Order: sequence, then structure tokens, then C-alpha cells
Amino acid sequence: MIGAHTGIGSMGLVRLADEHLKQKYLPDIASGEKIACFALSEPGAGSDATNLSTTAEKHGDHWVLNGTKHFITNAPFADVFTVFALTDREKGAKGGITAFLVERNFPGIHVGKPDKKMGLRGSKTAQVVFENCEVPAENVIGEVGMGYVSALTILGEGRVCLGARSIGSCDKLIELSTEYALERKQFGKPIGDQQAVQFMLADMKTETEAARALTYRGAWMLDQGEKAIQECAMAKLYATDVYNRVADKAVQIHGGWGTWPNTLQNAITGMPALRKSMKGPMKFNASSSPNKCSNSRQRS
Repeated sequence: MIGAHTGIGSMGLVRLADEHLKQKYLPDIASGEKIACFALSEPGAGSDATNLSTTAEKHGDHWVLNGTKHFITNAPFADVFTVFALTDREKGAKGGITAFLVERNFPGIHVGKPDKKMGLRGSKTAQVVFENCEVPAENVIGEVGMGYVSALTILGEGRVCLGARSIGSCDKLIELSTEYALERKQFGKPIGDQQAVQFMLADMKTETEAARALTYRGAWMLDQGEKAIQECAMAKLYATDVYNRVADKAVQIHGGWGTWPNTLQNAITGMPALRKSMKGPMKFNASSSPNKCSNSRQRS
């Protein structure tokens, strides 16, 4: 919840909004008085975020939104939503998608029941429906028509953060596995003396350090103000995949104890396989051309 709130839920305001929107919403978001979320994914627009069906039509001093978003993290209790909608169907992603800041109490916004997932139950998601939802024109985030670029920018930061979270989990799993390998004795000696266990620990550490370097590069580029959409996507792609492999090896090293709730539970947060799909299915994240990453499905 906190990651989505302080990350992609509020980064649009921080990076792209005008001063009026920042002053109006960011103090309450920063204090936790208001919870933020990011509403991009739709039933027909997951990895292909250019295929949005949610629309926004200008009527005088406000916009009217209609459409459905799903898998929206924090939606069950969010107070403000960064919402992406088509403002020009002909232009599509090239100047036809706009980002809006929508308050939960605006007429026409309806939040569904929390989704029942197979894991990540601490990350609450839900469907959000807009039915003639009126949004003040001043609540446009950034420029009209630049929403797709905004989404990729915001998701880039979210993805590199997800890579960092995966690396942190890997570090803890390696620490616990190394301690256990030195303590657990079988056949008269620590299992860490077995070459098969040493190989697993070596692979865990090597891949984690490679993921760390990739993630740090993406973060560094963002800090320099450089375009890092692809680098952030690659960091998330690789780091979440490494996290799955490290978690699997950690369970193998711990044997039967690896399945007990208090052994590795705090290091294996949620289900590693589900982390791959957060902020876009991993195989779509970095599979586009060298100069463009097209995936924008959001679930975090």
C-alpha cells in the first residue's frame, strides 16, 4: 500500500502537475491524510496501454470521464486517483491520452469490492468505474494529450523501485540461507560444506549483484533527469526474475523448514511469481525496440 501511495500514486503530481495541484493535494498525500493510487489498466488495455477505452470529453470548465479500470492498487481505500483517459481517439497514444487527478468523492466514480487474489493480499486492488464523472479542468496532470508519455515516466520510477524491493528480498534470503547452511548438519558436517549447496549460494549472490547493478543504473539515470524507460523496465524484468530463482533456492537449502511460516516468510513477501506481473508482465517490459518500451500495464 505504501509503495503504491508514495510511488506511482503520487509521482505524477510530483513530476508533472502544476503548482496549484501540488499545493492542493501533495501536503495531505505526504502526511498520509489522503491515500493515492494510479489507475491505468483496463480489461482491454493491460500491456497495450495505447488501447485505452476510458474516455474524457471536455464540457466547459470540466471533463467528463467514462470507462472502467481494473487491478488498481489501493483503490478500495484511496482518496485520489491518477487516471488516464482518451481525450482524442484519432491521435491515441500520440497526443490523445491525458492524465487526470480524480477525487474519490467526485460524482460518477464507483469503486468495486477488493479483488480476491491468490497472493499479495496486503496489496488491495479493485475495479474502478467512471460514469459521467465530472473532473475540474484544473485537475489535468501535465499537458492535455501527453498522458501516455506521463504514464511511461511514472511507471519507470515504479519499476525501478520494484527492482530494488526484489533485491532487498534477495539479500535477506541469502543471509538466512547462508546462516542455515553453516548451522544445519547432515552426515556429520554442515550442509554448507556440500558443493551443491555452495553452488546455489554462489548463484544466488551473483545474480543478485547483477540485478543490483542494473537497478542502480536505472535509478541513477532517473536522478540525472535522463530518459530511463527502457533501463527501468529491464531492471524490473531481471530483478523480479532473480528474486523468484533466489527464493526457490532458499527453500531448497532450508529443506522442509523452508515451507514453515516463520522461517522464510518475512523475506518472501507475498508470492514472488506475482511480483513479476506488478507494473506490467515481465516479458513485455523490455521486449520492445531499443528506443521504446511499450508496456504500461499497472498492478502495484
